Amino acid sequence: RLALSMSPTSSAIDSSLDSIYLVFNTLLGIVHLLSQELEHAKRQAIDIKALSRQLDTLLSHYQQLEIPARVPRHLPVDREVEDASDLLDASTMGPVRYLANAAVKKPASEADNPTVTDDAPSEQAQLAGLREFRQQLMIDDNHGRVDHDLTLKTVSARDEIVKLFAATYHDDLTGFAPFGRDAQTVQSITNTPPLQLRVAGEDYAVMLPCDFSFSFA
Repeated sequence: RLALSMSPTSSAIDSSLDSIYLVFNTLLGIVHLLSQELEHAKRQAIDIKALSRQLDTLLSHYQQLEIPARVPRHLPVDREVEDASDLLDASTMGPVRYLANAAVKKPASEADNPTVTDDAPSEQAQLAGLREFRQQLMIDDNHGRVDHDLTLKTVSARDEIVKLFAATYHDDLTGFAPFGRDAQTVQSITNTPPLQLRVAGEDYAVMLPCDFSFSFA
């Protein structure tokens, strides 16, 4: 058995697990790999001790660090190398460089709020709109009709007419109350041409698809 372990033939080396030549080749390969790693370590320009001290200092106050801008994600493809999977080339790849721009945040205050306009009509405007609504639309005290183009003087009258026409699409008329008066019925008049509602002095016009009639309780 010892003679078989010492035999230099390939058949003896392949069949004997304790072949001296197999052990020698294994040890030779290990020495070769260790030599490569030693030469690679000698070529390293990174001071491991200094780097360790920097990391320790960083970890001692990492909670107070402020990153003013988002740090770009680093991927291996950021660097141009022949073999991106070869970690032995890490020392020659160079660092990923980026510029972090400081962002100054100015806290908002009440003075920065935009000016809010009061779009609620005044009492005088409401009374003028109600007066025009009665003059232009009402047939009697409880019934009215919109069957032609109108050029109105008040915005409130125009807006109430538009809101009232929207009731033609609803079965429940709760909430439809022009100038505070609850509507009882609102019906569109089919087979009539579209009509326009304008306010004097405005280029804006509201188009209604057809005429409609209404009544109050």
